[in-house]
Amino acid sequence: MGTDSQLAKLAVLRAKTDRQLLQLINSRLERGLQIARIHVTVCSNALTECSAQHRASAEGAYEEALKLLPTVREPDERSRRQIEAKLNELRTVLRVRPRAFSAGC
Repeated sequence: MGTDSQLAKLAVLRAKTDRQLLQLINSRLERGLQIARIHVTVCSNALTECSAQHRASAEGAYEEALKLLPTVREPDERSRRQIEAKLNELRTVLRVRPRAFSAGC
């Protein structure tokens, strides 16, 4: 097998890996956003175990996405904008304080 053929196969494999990484980042951010919204709208202001777990999980999704994103060689413009928008939205939601309710999570 020639070097050009091997390089072409590696390029195809890398492109597939990048697509899968982008899917993983997107799904992790989506899950983080769902959890963060639950944290903000359902959990009480009191730092309950449930509230702390929701916040930690959402923050973990944000941090994981930030770590994984640089490993994608060249995300297409649409994917990059989509991920940046989700990162910004998640960061914004995490800044919001939970509403006070009489019941916890």
